[in-house]
Amino acid sequence: MNKIFKKQNGLTMIELLTVMSIIIILTSVVFGNYKIGNNTQALDRAAQKLAQDFRRVNEMSVSGKAMDSTINAYGIYFDKTTTPNSKLYIVYKNNKNVSNYTYSSSDSDVIAETIDIERGVKICDILDRITTPASESSADTASVSFVPPEPVVYMDADYTNHETVIKLGIESDNCVSTAKFKYIKINHVGRVDVANQ
Repeated sequence: MNKIFKKQNGLTMIELLTVMSIIIILTSVVFGNYKIGNNTQALDRAAQKLAQDFRRVNEMSVSGKAMDSTINAYGIYFDKTTTPNSKLYIVYKNNKNVSNYTYSSSDSDVIAETIDIERGVKICDILDRITTPASESSADTASVSFVPPEPVVYMDADYTNHETVIKLGIESDNCVSTAKFKYIKINHVGRVDVANQ
């Protein structure tokens, strides 16, 4: 009985190692950039959330909530001085007996809610821009208050020709100049913009 052996095709060890190394290289490239993309998405989400909160507080001031006889403004307070504070902001109600519209931790202001910024994102800077004459300064804290009925938007104690800019950045980048940032801008008439610069 004659046995006929057929040649079997298969992969050699070198071909198998080549294919596996290509798969490993592609996997490392994809997952290596995953964290960068995830941080960028977190920064985008945090910026959009803050812009939405500005709009929501604006709506609170012109809605029936502002008709409470003890409230004269709603606002958002920012503080970049310490690590816990640079990762959150406070929505507050300002009582009628206060002559200005800035946030203070005294009993005259009531914290409506404390909002944590998305994980991995923090406040890098707070800018006060004055349009006439044009100037810009950095601040450690900022209060943006919406005073009904229009509402008038106060940047700390001022309301004309001002724009407050909250500069958000990825926490692990330590807010260095080469990092990615989102700028959330609100001007004295209540217009909110989100920009990359």
